[in-house]
Amino acid sequence: MSTIDQEGYRNLIGDWTITKRALVRRINRVLAKQNQVLRKTRGGWSTVNLGEFYILNHYGNVVDHHVDIVWLGQELNVMHESETLAV
Repeated sequence: MSTIDQEGYRNLIGDWTITKRALVRRINRVLAKQNQVLRKTRGGWSTVNLGEFYILNHYGNVVDHHVDIVWLGQELNVMHESETLAV
């Protein structure tokens, strides 16, 4: 049986699983201090050009594209080593 909390659940191995939405919210809390925001593309040509996730600054300019949210979450220390992303 798994234990459910606000942002994810613990799997049978003992690792915590979090959703993409929860990870994006954690990342955006840190990026907001730098006047940036992580966004998800809606599909079509934007996914080809920007990837699934991209970062905007407060002027609306693209700062980074094709962002790997797991890597970024670990770099910003908002994702613990024992956490995995839900599929």
